[in-house]
Amino acid sequence: MDAVTQDSSALCPYRLSLVLPAWNEEAVIAQAVEEAVAALAQVTAEFEVIVVDDGSTDRTAAIAAALAAEDRRVRLVRQPANRGYGAALRAGFAAAHHELVAFTDADCQFELGDLTYMLPLARQYDIVSGYRIDRKDPPLRRFCSWGYNTLIQGLLGSTVRDVDCALKIFHRDQLPSIEPQSDHYFANTEMSTNARMQGLSIVEVGVQHRPRAAGVSKVSMLEVPKTLSSLLPFWWQTMMFPHGAISPGQRRGLRGPNRMPLADAESRRAESEARPDDGGAWTRKQFWAAFLLLLVVAGSLLFPELSYPLIEPDEGRYAEIPREMLATGDWIVPLFHGEPYLDKPPLFYWLCAASYKVFGLHDWAARLVPAIAAWLTVVATYWFGSRLLGRQAAFLGSMMLALSIGFICCGRFLILDSLLALLVSGSLFTALATVSQGRFRWGWWLVSAGLCGLGVLAKGPVALALVAPPVVAHAWLNRHPRAPRWRQWSAYLAVIAAITIPWYVGMTLRMPGFVQYFFWEHNVNRFLSGSNHPEPFWYYAPVLLLSCMPWGLLLFPLGKYLVSRSPQTRASRTPAVGFLVLWAGWCLLFFSASRGKLPTYLLPCLPAIMLLLGHYVHETCSPFAGNVLVRVKSHMLFHRGVLYLGAAGILFAGTLLLLGLDGRLETLVHGLLWVGLLVAAVALRRRVPPKAVYAVFCVAAFAVVSKLTLDAFPTWANQRSLFGGSQRTATVLRDICSEHPIACVAGDWGSVPFYLNRDDVALFPDIRNGEIRGFLEQPGVSILVINHAIDVNGDVLQSCVPDDAQVQELTATPKATVLAVRHQTPKLTGIRQVSAESPAPVTRESSDIPRFAHTAGRAISR
Repeated sequence: MDAVTQDSSALCPYRLSLVLPAWNEEAVIAQAVEEAVAALAQVTAEFEVIVVDDGSTDRTAAIAAALAAEDRRVRLVRQPANRGYGAALRAGFAAAHHELVAFTDADCQFELGDLTYMLPLARQYDIVSGYRIDRKDPPLRRFCSWGYNTLIQGLLGSTVRDVDCALKIFHRDQLPSIEPQSDHYFANTEMSTNARMQGLSIVEVGVQHRPRAAGVSKVSMLEVPKTLSSLLPFWWQTMMFPHGAISPGQRRGLRGPNRMPLADAESRRAESEARPDDGGAWTRKQFWAAFLLLLVVAGSLLFPELSYPLIEPDEGRYAEIPREMLATGDWIVPLFHGEPYLDKPPLFYWLCAASYKVFGLHDWAARLVPAIAAWLTVVATYWFGSRLLGRQAAFLGSMMLALSIGFICCGRFLILDSLLALLVSGSLFTALATVSQGRFRWGWWLVSAGLCGLGVLAKGPVALALVAPPVVAHAWLNRHPRAPRWRQWSAYLAVIAAITIPWYVGMTLRMPGFVQYFFWEHNVNRFLSGSNHPEPFWYYAPVLLLSCMPWGLLLFPLGKYLVSRSPQTRASRTPAVGFLVLWAGWCLLFFSASRGKLPTYLLPCLPAIMLLLGHYVHETCSPFAGNVLVRVKSHMLFHRGVLYLGAAGILFAGTLLLLGLDGRLETLVHGLLWVGLLVAAVALRRRVPPKAVYAVFCVAAFAVVSKLTLDAFPTWANQRSLFGGSQRTATVLRDICSEHPIACVAGDWGSVPFYLNRDDVALFPDIRNGEIRGFLEQPGVSILVINHAIDVNGDVLQSCVPDDAQVQELTATPKATVLAVRHQTPKLTGIRQVSAESPAPVTRESSDIPRFAHTAGRAISR
């Protein structure tokens, strides 16, 4: 050792190991080792240079071995195969002997003399990280590096300006806790993030950068997808939904032989101490009490008052198709007005037809199918939510679901979406249950496949499109060891095929053009072109907010909660919460990407969103919490909610009056109740416990939802009914229409043949159809149900009516006008007249066409 080295060692008594990962660097490895030895000799006498040959296929290992043989301070570590940059670093760290460990690349791009002023900083900081000054890389690589650093700062909250700079110094005793798991170039980012999350101090130092001395760079654009495939799961598991967090449901399951190791238990205990006190887990008795309460609340909103007129066009169509199934006995080809209806698979029709078989041909019997589906969705949400998030969070989320306007309205509306929501939710819940235990559970997996198959049989391939991506993404992002592989997915698809293929094959044999129309025109082309209901991409943002009311305003703090980087908040976000985010996010993205949109399409994502809201409330402001601060937050939140809901209730009462859905007296009583709630809320602000405030809010929400769904909505449907606005008039009019030929003009309303239980309703798609005159020339009375957009006094309609016919308007609603046309018969028999003053019918032999007081029946001018 020369004098300069001795003096330098005396001033800087460091013990340093320098790791040089190398792969196929024969052109530059000798220079890299020589520069490293010379630079380290200037700062310390105790050092080692560890060359890690990462499975090179050239002479890199041989050259390094020769250098190691000449200088005992040089060591060679050989990897049996090329395992990647991160793997080479791990091997080098494991071989290091000294208290300080540094690493740099073997391409001589860094001036190792900069270690002279980096090493003293290692006494004050845990990590000394370089950043490149006047970087000498090509422009494309500099641009990619800038983009990568920006991405890292955004996703991981990194404050390091040059995270992938390959000149860093660590303390060896801290390396095991921050050692990278990635085998690729993401290792740099992983180590920096792990260090920051553990509270290690990091200082950045500007270092000189040079062009590569020789050889070829191993970093290419092909490394971008590899890096992203490491970055995204790391971000998901570390920053968003850490695996260290554990749900209350999981915590209760860790007993006996399945309990966690002591070290893990200690870490979980430390986390639980940093999280809000939930007041203790609910007992089994409390669980079942909450379950029964949910059943009663959801049932009392979904099942009463289902017998109101079918709303066209959807309800009329979905009620009529199963009626025709029963009438024709054809359970393969759905028929609508006697013609094949190929838009949807038959499961929903089968269920409605079964309901008709049991309860009779009633509109409420058809609506019973979506109502039961919505009710079972609440049951499944609470049951599986308890396993994933804990009983209290599941109860809060399920109660929000049962008291949300959008969910209940859809559950009382005769459409397929409630059934699809039940099947998709059940499939996703059971898919997560498949991998949430200590082993892959085939039973849950096959149940998930069966439910998904029924979803495909209910509304087509959209069910599989909603289920598969969240499951795949959850397994990939969490690097789940029990994730379904090709074998499991093959079984999954086989179950779906066994459920769906028989009907699809039967349809193809009966209707040769079915495959082209159903899969391409009705699914793919409709998704891409928006041939039905085109809307902008942002359409579902306001729809979601309104659908979740009165809980919709909680969506904003929920978003803040999900992106918060607070250690306490992060610890409360479990992988199960991440699965719910994937579920809801994918559903929103999928339907937003579609050109065709309807509000009801969002229904399958509501269970996940409501569970997320329930988890957020439970973790931050639960009314059941034992922690005083959490209870105070709960009191403030729900008290403010009562005030908002009371004010909205007053506006709601006024709106119903303006729309003609409530009378003045009813509006006055309704408004006074909401004013009383506001006054009571202000007067008793601090005199009631949080649970009571939460209960009051839920009761007020129940009142709003029940008023809307059980009163306002049926009243609105009656006003827009094809057969008159009152039950009495509608009944009489149906009796008349059932005895005479009837036709629908410019509308294919399914409620006409449904309520009349007739298979001979004629359809004329346009008023100019020449066959209308032939239909009206039949002897006796003919009934026309005409689209409201057509002027019944116009010349076009008059030209279709025979010259000697008498025309009478029987009823008019915002949907249609019903006309009776009598031709070439002396008396109009079989018609009863209804008066507003007396419901008693007049003589059946009257030659006058009856007048219906509901619409001030009048003769049509000729």
